[in-house]
Amino acid sequence: AATVTFALAAALALCVAPAAAQGGESRHVVVCTRPNAGFDAIKKDPTTGRPFLAFDADAPDAPIIFTESNMHLLEGFDVDYREVMMDRLGWTYEVHMYNDFRKSITGPRAGLCDFAMSSYTITTAREACPATCLPVEADTPIADLTNDHVCCLDFGQPFMDTGSAMMLPGSLGHQGASSALLGVLFAPTSVQTFLFVSALLVIFGHLYWLAERGSTTGQIAEDYQKGVPNAIWWAAVTATTVGYGDLWPITRIGRWVAIVWMLIGLSATGILLGIVSSALTADALREPITGPDQLPGELVCAGDLYTDTIVIGTDAVAQRSSTPQCFDLMDGSDTSLPVPTAMITDAPVIEYA
Repeated sequence: AATVTFALAAALALCVAPAAAQGGESRHVVVCTRPNAGFDAIKKDPTTGRPFLAFDADAPDAPIIFTESNMHLLEGFDVDYREVMMDRLGWTYEVHMYNDFRKSITGPRAGLCDFAMSSYTITTAREACPATCLPVEADTPIADLTNDHVCCLDFGQPFMDTGSAMMLPGSLGHQGASSALLGVLFAPTSVQTFLFVSALLVIFGHLYWLAERGSTTGQIAEDYQKGVPNAIWWAAVTATTVGYGDLWPITRIGRWVAIVWMLIGLSATGILLGIVSSALTADALREPITGPDQLPGELVCAGDLYTDTIVIGTDAVAQRSSTPQCFDLMDGSDTSLPVPTAMITDAPVIEYA
């Protein structure tokens, strides 16, 4: 498995990018990065909830350029780290933010920037320079970049070591008691069973009314509107074994109706209660997802860092998405793709997002 490390990626291999200047030498540098929640993100307008700056949908390869005039629109760990580092070196700088990590991490090789700085994962494959390592040009479209271009990289000193983390949609965690109960009560099986039992109550209420109306005790009125509601009430208390004793059969036919209804009603009520209790028990005993080994056959959103560097279960489907899109898919704000069962990426990305 690849070593998971957040690093300052100074991709200067093959002498494509200019050699780094010595500390104290004044110079202007261009830094490549990509949007990453908690580390290098564009601030959002509090009134609209949308970023102050957005990428041009018609020019996906074009970066958003941040200079001294608009650098205040960036926020996150990398922003503060970069500012301190540049101040100590005495360098001036500008940030070119690309909407894809491959474009940003290969920027130095393509001559787009002096170095790339973001939460890049250090892997052996990215540091190696095999014969299959493809060259990168400044005009290479994002759509054409693959992992065969993300190679021959010279990483700087890691500033954050971490492991991977997994995030689940809120609906996959254990629900509260009230939420779980409502979910069970309004489940299709529960609703269908409830409607079936209710229909039986109405049917046997009518049969009881037909058998008992006009009896000597006068418990069940002959009038339909007065007698049937009382008969259905009798059917309900009999089926639930409450038996208040306010109504009881007098006629022979009424007693046979009562015997049949006792057997059927008790069974039907027991089935309904059994469905509810078993569903609640199953929800309580359901083991939460705690690791990649529990994801075979599930849809997993693998962000930029893990699209090709981690094996997620035996049969898991890795959904290739950017890390920001993974977050949007997980919270339901992006409905262009199905909601993943889980998202796997570096722990700080989830922790600081």
